[in-house]
Amino acid sequence: MSLPMSQNKVYLTRDNIVLWGEETSLIDQLRASAWDMNASRERYMKAVARRCRVFNGSKIRHDTPENFINDLISGGFIVKYDLN
Repeated sequence: MSLPMSQNKVYLTRDNIVLWGEETSLIDQLRASAWDMNASRERYMKAVARRCRVFNGSKIRHDTPENFINDLISGGFIVKYDLN
């Protein structure tokens, strides 16, 4: 798999899924591998936030894609790598 040359940030999930792009793209990439890939982005974020809370008590905001991804990073569900 090769990354676009303009992309300098890569994300790795706990399941070793590699993601890249802006927040909405990251969510869509995650959603594509979900059991309910037909769920809307908003519904997907809300469901993931609920599962994270059950899993380890993490509070994941789902009001915006930016908050959602930042909280997943803070909770240790996604690791961000800067390739610069």
